[in-house]
Amino acid sequence: MAIQTLTYDQFEQSFQLGSYAFQFDDNETNRKRAQAAWKEGETYGHMEEDQLLAKLTLLDLDVDIHGAIMPMGGIAGVATYPEQRRKGLVRQLLVHALSEMNKRGQLLSYLHPFSVGFYRKFGWEILCEEVSFEMERGQLPQPSLLSSGEIMRVDITDTRLHRVYNQARQNGMLVRDAKWWKGLERKYEGKKVALYVDDERVPRAYLIYEVKKEEFQMEELCYAHREALSAMLSFIGQHDSMIEKATGTYTAGEALHYYLADPQIELEIAPYFMGRIVNVVRFLEAYPFQGGDAALTLRIHDDYAPWNNGIFHLKRENGQTTVEQGEDERGIDVSIQALSALLLGYQNVSFLETADELKGNEAELATLSSIVPMEKPRFPDFF
Repeated sequence: MAIQTLTYDQFEQSFQLGSYAFQFDDNETNRKRAQAAWKEGETYGHMEEDQLLAKLTLLDLDVDIHGAIMPMGGIAGVATYPEQRRKGLVRQLLVHALSEMNKRGQLLSYLHPFSVGFYRKFGWEILCEEVSFEMERGQLPQPSLLSSGEIMRVDITDTRLHRVYNQARQNGMLVRDAKWWKGLERKYEGKKVALYVDDERVPRAYLIYEVKKEEFQMEELCYAHREALSAMLSFIGQHDSMIEKATGTYTAGEALHYYLADPQIELEIAPYFMGRIVNVVRFLEAYPFQGGDAALTLRIHDDYAPWNNGIFHLKRENGQTTVEQGEDERGIDVSIQALSALLLGYQNVSFLETADELKGNEAELATLSSIVPMEKPRFPDFF
């Protein structure tokens, strides 16, 4: 039994495993979608006598981390047949993927977990939470005439959507390239799109949605500023004569319900994507720390990426960060999971110290807290 990079000759086995594990129909529409997705990444599989037992796909992506663009390895399509579970096949695939990401220079990894606890064992931690909402007709945003700008109906292929997304992109979000937008065109085929432009005809917000069976279903809302958000919320409210409720999802950090006249709508919050630092040294050197000069020692524990396991001296001087390994007995003691949660913005120093996941003296922890930007991560995509 060995891990290998799958070729297109093995696509059908990969498709059948995915169909079985994720319980989607083995039909031509899904097969074409899988064939298109196959070209976007590299799939590794556990083979035994030419039979595929388990697989995962590694995507080559970029993300925005507090304004710095970093290469990220996306883990997708992790699957194994039930009779092959509990044999360590997925563990071996994840270790293999971490090694490959490190070789490629991917500083981070994201994935959507089937089990948060399972992936935590391998160093991933919650990146952000997703809020599912439902509001009744009486709770819809207040419809009103726009004081400026205009809302227009456009097609999902309209490239002005790309411009809005790039304006609105914040910490944690994907840097969407042309190929990613093509994938979204397939995903949202047949959906409605509303675009808001300001008085200068500059696109500032868009909403991808569907109205079906008296329900307004929000697929994706993206906005560059508060005025643009208000315009899009008003647009939803204008549907009050034809819908009974509105539903959708958004990343918890956005707190969209805050902007509603009646924020006491039905909300359900659940962990969404997870993230992980792949290479600590290169990540820290690329990370946009805030504030002035600083020096810290980090004692990092990483059981599945041994190059991260050790003592690291971080020095921040004149806006540049250098990191060297050392043998100091002092320093802040932290796991790769907790460090990822902190630097990606999901948790802060105070929370992690209280949770006993950051251990150090008061001065060291205060220094760390002062140099880490604390913008909550968002991630409206999926893979």
